Amino acid sequence: MLELIYKMQPLDYVYLLVGIILFIFAIQSFLDKEHKYRIGTGLFWLLYSVSFIFGSYLSKEINGWLVIAMAAIVLVKQLGKGHYFESPIEFKKTKQFVLVMLFSYQRCLLVSSHLSLASLLN
Repeated sequence: MLELIYKMQPLDYVYLLVGIILFIFAIQSFLDKEHKYRIGTGLFWLLYSVSFIFGSYLSKEINGWLVIAMAAIVLVKQLGKGHYFESPIEFKKTKQFVLVMLFSYQRCLLVSSHLSLASLLN
């Protein structure tokens, strides 16, 4: 196992990290009791994580079958949004307000710097 890690290219580490994150989504989907399509959704994320983690080591045919299996899950409408760790509505509204204010402030600074530069050039 360590031999595989030593032979990995730098981009393979990114694929491994993304695959681990997708695997965590699969576990969360399987454990979500309120999710109507939890088996299909969990299986989709599991297959997707396998393709990211082991895609370089699997044959093209097996990777193709993984994609076909994921497409079949979507085709039979067994993929859905689960109830994961979602932020409360009040938090989202507060964050939205903060982001709008931050971007508005940055836009004002950008416009004022352009006006200052234009006045210097004229």
